[in-house]
Amino acid sequence: MKKLSLLLVFACLCLVLFPHTLVSQKKRAPSSVPKIDVQHYVIHARLNPDAHEVSATATIAFKILEDTDVVVFALSENLSVQKITTPDGIEVEFGQDESGPGMLSVRFPKPLAAGSTTTIKVEYSGASIKTGTAAVIRETKPAPT
Repeated sequence: MKKLSLLLVFACLCLVLFPHTLVSQKKRAPSSVPKIDVQHYVIHARLNPDAHEVSATATIAFKILEDTDVVVFALSENLSVQKITTPDGIEVEFGQDESGPGMLSVRFPKPLAAGSTTTIKVEYSGASIKTGTAAVIRETKPAPT
């Protein structure tokens, strides 16, 4: 059972931070939301299967497809972000659930230019899996226009 729980936690971690959309500080219409292209993820996780808890660091590299200063990712509501840093180790502002339930907004001090690539490191922890559930982390997509 422990192996199954660990496998399910690992599978969920692989899906932990799918990009949802980019938004500016003001709410935008779904059809005008800037987008990113995630290049890759590297996730280092520490699991506590007896307590059903996980703590992890996800390094995410992504290309900016439209100028923006805010990036939004889907993140399980069971997880809590402690900090987000740039490759230089500079902490950036973030907010959970600002853009909606299960959303992580990352605010950059300077606008990110279209065509550029950047990397962030997200440190988070929380409940991993409760008995009988496997889908604590989900990918979300913008509503069709």
